[in-house]
Amino acid sequence: MKKGIKFGRKKIPIDENFKAVYMKWKQGNITAVKAMELVAMKNNTFYRRVKEYESIWEYFKNSLDNLLIPPFRGGWAKTPI
Repeated sequence: MKKGIKFGRKKIPIDENFKAVYMKWKQGNITAVKAMELVAMKNNTFYRRVKEYESIWEYFKNSLDNLLIPPFRGGWAKTPI
């Protein structure tokens, strides 16, 4: 990548449409083939984006879980003010 030249195709982003279609697919309301049609992706791209989306979701879920752990064994009710 000398001189700022980028090679290859532009990455198809995970947008709101993808998220909505992903949820329908995961809930079993539509097939994977239908989901691919709705987001206009080929199967390898679709599954790659699914993997990315799930890893991002898992990261944030774990980060949130770590933030919600009570500061000590007594729980939140006994936290000093």
